[in-house]
Amino acid sequence: MKIQIASSRPLGKQIKVIAEKLAENTDIEFVNENPDIFISVLYDKLIFKEFIDSVPLGCYNFHPGYLPNFRGCGACSWAIIEGCKMGGITLHKIDEGIDSGDIIDYKYFKIEDTDTGYNVWQKSNQAILELFESYFIKIVKKNIGLKAKKQDLSKGKVYSREMLREALNLTNRPIAEWPLYIRAFYFPHKELPYIEINNQRYYLSI
Repeated sequence: MKIQIASSRPLGKQIKVIAEKLAENTDIEFVNENPDIFISVLYDKLIFKEFIDSVPLGCYNFHPGYLPNFRGCGACSWAIIEGCKMGGITLHKIDEGIDSGDIIDYKYFKIEDTDTGYNVWQKSNQAILELFESYFIKIVKKNIGLKAKKQDLSKGKVYSREMLREALNLTNRPIAEWPLYIRAFYFPHKELPYIEINNQRYYLSI
């Protein structure tokens, strides 16, 4: 059984350590191409239909947001902006849409009023680790038998990278909303929200 695990984030290293431990004394082989099963964990590349169709036993994704509400990018930040008291990560099958595949399971966590986007991101990473550990062997050994439910995409929204970039500019947003956006988009080493005055950007932080 050839398994490919793809990740664009540091969490991917922890995921692979967990997978290798769980795979001890099995016939699982980890590969970088031509897998029997493909697993995406915080992977920032689009998965095209041609690739999906080439993977005989399916493609799976651990998404750092609650689906179908927060498809696409920045789920942790948008959850704060939308006033969610609970956050969640989603295990789903990958299809040719953006985070639109059938849902297998969720894992939830609380969002505190003082949480920043980065805090929620950390909580989502921990939830992904736990859900991955629960499901890795099930995906590999029982993928055909995994129960999955179609998403009601009318209840959700796709958040693009362009929407994230636009949301960082608070210039024309009411001042009363600034604290929420500053909190939602605070991540160390990432661009902060800002206002523009005379073509000069002034970055805002908590």
